[in-house]
Amino acid sequence: MNFFELQDQVHKKTWLLIALFSVAVLCIIGLTVALITASFWGFGQSTSVNHAAGIQPMQWGSITKTAVGVIAVIACVIIYKHLQLSQGGSHVAEMLGGRPIEQGTNNANEQQLLNVVEEMAIAAGLPVPPVYVLEETTINAFAAGFNESDAVLGVTRGTLERLSRDQIQGIIGNEFSHILPGDMRLNLHLIAVLASIIFISQTGTLALYSTSRSRSKSRGGLPVLSIGIGLLVIGSIGTFFGSVIKSAVSRQREYLADASAVQYTRNPDGIADALKVIGSGVGSNMASPSASECSHMFFGDALFLRAFGFLSTHPP
Repeated sequence: MNFFELQDQVHKKTWLLIALFSVAVLCIIGLTVALITASFWGFGQSTSVNHAAGIQPMQWGSITKTAVGVIAVIACVIIYKHLQLSQGGSHVAEMLGGRPIEQGTNNANEQQLLNVVEEMAIAAGLPVPPVYVLEETTINAFAAGFNESDAVLGVTRGTLERLSRDQIQGIIGNEFSHILPGDMRLNLHLIAVLASIIFISQTGTLALYSTSRSRSKSRGGLPVLSIGIGLLVIGSIGTFFGSVIKSAVSRQREYLADASAVQYTRNPDGIADALKVIGSGVGSNMASPSASECSHMFFGDALFLRAFGFLSTHPP
């Protein structure tokens, strides 16, 4: 089987995983609607509760409004996250604590990186993207943006100081391989959708906190309490399975990116040796608080998940 046949296989598996991710999101929305409806409906059936708290049994019109409301809230969260990310790769780089490297820098390692990026841009037939350095001691890198025009590359300080020129070239070649196929755009969409699932669990946590702080002991707070517990459970389970699927998508794209990097550099030892250095104990973990939501965008595993291979964003 040649490279292009493998490329087609990876694309098919990726779209299958994206379809599975979409189904999972729809199921989470459905469970959320069912939870809210059942909570108010169940407590609304009690006459004593009706009189004490003024809760009326939900009718089909109310159920429809609930469904529309839940979908609207989730859509708003996704749109809001997309608006944040619409600033392009520079926003992601700055969110991760990156600093842009200026042309003509006096730092020899940074200038070498800029030279390598220019070489790989020529090899890939792409514009030279801005480059950011992340003050992390481990070895890692990422490409971010919605398209070629707003793409940026981010590289950790550890990568510049611990790797040879050929090894850095292999990593940069890998990151350019995420620009052409549209992996960057897919990665940003995944961040936005996962944010909406996380929002569900955060809402549940807020509901539980509000009921625990309330001095009222009336049963009118019971629907809110049950909704809070339910949203926390649904959101947590949804976040877990969403992360599993996100990681699976990332692993598929990484297989292709590693092979494409060798096409660009014509040097398989570069990327192979870089991976060996990471595996020797230097590692690729990121300390940035935003590393979790962006973990699928990095060259190496940004999170320490060695014991949970199904959550790893990269192949072994």
